[in-house]
Amino acid sequence: IYKSADRCSSWTLVHQRFDAEHLIILKDSILLCGTYSSGVLRSTNNGGTWTQVNTGLDVSDVKSLISQNDSIVIAGTALGVYRTTDQGESWTRHTSGLGFVSLHDFHISDSGDFFVGGFGGFWRSTDGGASWISKINGIPNPDVYLVEATSDGKLFAGTPYGLYRSTNNG
Repeated sequence: IYKSADRCSSWTLVHQRFDAEHLIILKDSILLCGTYSSGVLRSTNNGGTWTQVNTGLDVSDVKSLISQNDSIVIAGTALGVYRTTDQGESWTRHTSGLGFVSLHDFHISDSGDFFVGGFGGFWRSTDGGASWISKINGIPNPDVYLVEATSDGKLFAGTPYGLYRSTNNG
């Protein structure tokens, strides 16, 4: 992981012993990093030092992370969704409506709904990631790698065969 303190004019290596896949920044200099083989790592000093925070996390490959107001963090893994409400201290698997699927990308809409794409689908959560509803209607190849939403209710799902749009929140 590299860090820049001058708007990307220069970079400093801050950690090289893990394979980062996704990084999010929470309040108070807390960073969470999803990795390919070490689960989630947390820094409480802007990346100076890192500690594994995998209690309850049954998988080492964390493909994506997303945070809602720094209070809820959702991790997309090869076994589905994990959720923490304590900045990574402990994780709980939430598969209601989702099952055990490999997930790739998340988005949070302006209304606070979570959207996730992965192998076999596209899902929405209206309760902070505790349960999920499939929103795959109209997408012929359900392997969704990219997810994006606009403030006026449009959703975009990127698959290996094209980009799909919903105009009614899925």
